[in-house]
Amino acid sequence: MLQFYSANVRGANTARVLDQCVENAFQGNIPKDLRAVIVYVTMGHKLEKVNAYLHTALPGAFVLGCTCGGIVGPNGVGESMNEIGIFAISGPAEEVAYASISDVSYQNTAEKAEALAKELQAKLPGINAACAIVPGLDCAIDGVVQGFDSVLKDVPLFGGVASDNMKGITSYQLHDGKVGRHGMWMVGFADPTLSTVNRATHGFTVIGEPMEVTASEGVRILELDGKNAWEVYTARTRITQDASITELMPFGAVAEELPEESWAEYGSKYLLHGLARKDNDGALVYRAHFNPGTKLRLAIRDEALIFSEIRRILDEMRGQADGEFVAALQSDCIIRGRFSLDAISKDELAGMMQNTLARDDGSKAAWLGMYGFGEFVPLCGQNQYHTFTTSLMAIYRRK
Repeated sequence: MLQFYSANVRGANTARVLDQCVENAFQGNIPKDLRAVIVYVTMGHKLEKVNAYLHTALPGAFVLGCTCGGIVGPNGVGESMNEIGIFAISGPAEEVAYASISDVSYQNTAEKAEALAKELQAKLPGINAACAIVPGLDCAIDGVVQGFDSVLKDVPLFGGVASDNMKGITSYQLHDGKVGRHGMWMVGFADPTLSTVNRATHGFTVIGEPMEVTASEGVRILELDGKNAWEVYTARTRITQDASITELMPFGAVAEELPEESWAEYGSKYLLHGLARKDNDGALVYRAHFNPGTKLRLAIRDEALIFSEIRRILDEMRGQADGEFVAALQSDCIIRGRFSLDAISKDELAGMMQNTLARDDGSKAAWLGMYGFGEFVPLCGQNQYHTFTTSLMAIYRRK
């Protein structure tokens, strides 16, 4: 059976922070069958140093990681430049494995995700859950789901999109002992005693009349309502034509209507999309593909709705799980961090989640979350990409 451990610590000295993470996670008792370590870091720490330390301190375990805009763990929420969180897995070698690949782009995302899914399927014939991390700004995240589902459609996919500190410049991924900007990795689980419950919620309210995509090219929207996409977009959002992507990120959500059967579970009729950049020709670049005829609306954050929807999904997850929670992986949109809620509110949300999804004795389950540029979690039993959400995969051991 797989066992899970976690810790998150703030500090500028990478080695000291990792010392404390390892101590807090394992309480001085590192398991001999430790198989994997997932590590998230904010931009003040170098993944190369993190990798070197963990390979020395935890030999035999494969190490995977990425940069992000903030971390959620047993020690609460951290969004400074000097945060590290780890999530470790021990158990039989045949119950956990990883696959990774480099040179991911908008054009080849589905192909790369399919290759990783095939590798995981070969390594773990009994795979029953997977976690993925993908590049932040040059990856078609709908292609991740498309490629994964072409091989492992019935396996729940969780994970997130790596990010930086809200600069929208680049992100870094760690796999195979190397750090790069265009890498994708997946971890598969095959413990037959474990199951997952999964939910996502964004807490946004949709406003205004729809804008119709009238010309598009891959992930680029060229025209809205027959006009230059950037001009229509800025006119609707009342943002100046020379606004930067960083200025737009907190307010740039557009909403696409979901099938009606998804509304109740999602708590919304709409799937949100976050703007990645504006091209020089006025095209809007997202991380998903839009066909002409797609209708998009603007969306605004509703803090009261964020809280009420988190409470709702936690109640549903608690009621759905027939067993004891042992771990949870969380992916949040970076906009739900310091650009959305104050520190007290975020700590309250994190405490609510960890207390609701605690072990039977009331202690916290192993927990690691990050603030990134997108999220993966199933919706109504089907793998789905998200943006602007809190997405949770809670792992429980069946009774």
